[in-house]
Amino acid sequence: MPSMNICCGHPDWGAGVDRNYGVERRESGNDNSTKELIKQMITTDRLAGIFTGHWHQSRSCSTGDKKQCVAGAAFNGQYRMLHFIPSDTLG
Repeated sequence: MPSMNICCGHPDWGAGVDRNYGVERRESGNDNSTKELIKQMITTDRLAGIFTGHWHQSRSCSTGDKKQCVAGAAFNGQYRMLHFIPSDTLG
């Protein structure tokens, strides 16, 4: 989400803000396919939510009406449990 801190997928992400890109052998900046995916996710009206992992802490953020839930890192025991409830069962 553009509202998150700059990280992989953020529109401004790249070698200038990614101090570990050389060590982790990442290319500088987002691929065009990543940019297109983000554009499609933010503009579609058929997306209920975005569930991702990992960030170094659990967090939620939003851009417009799109919500993103990010799980913490499993290497230190963090996880996020999701329960989906069919909308026709809600009052």
